[in-house]
Amino acid sequence: MTSVISTLAKSANDFLGDHLSSSQVVRDGFFLLGMYYLSKTTLTLSQETYKAIKTYVLPAFWPRNFKKEYGQWAGSTSQGGNIKRINI
Repeated sequence: MTSVISTLAKSANDFLGDHLSSSQVVRDGFFLLGMYYLSKTTLTLSQETYKAIKTYVLPAFWPRNFKKEYGQWAGSTSQGGNIKRINI
């Protein structure tokens, strides 16, 4: 029985080769999953940082005049929900 198992293990090792042993395949799989997660997290963090800078930092240095850019319809409304002016 032991010789049969050792023979099967030796033939499996010969079939897979030294560089494709099962532990190496598992390690490579975890490495690829880790690299995928790291790249996804890095790209998401970069996008969110860009959005935050564009939304909060840049307007502090270069404020925009929306009425001048878009016309009178870009005016604000009051807290009560009444529209101050409508141009149709």
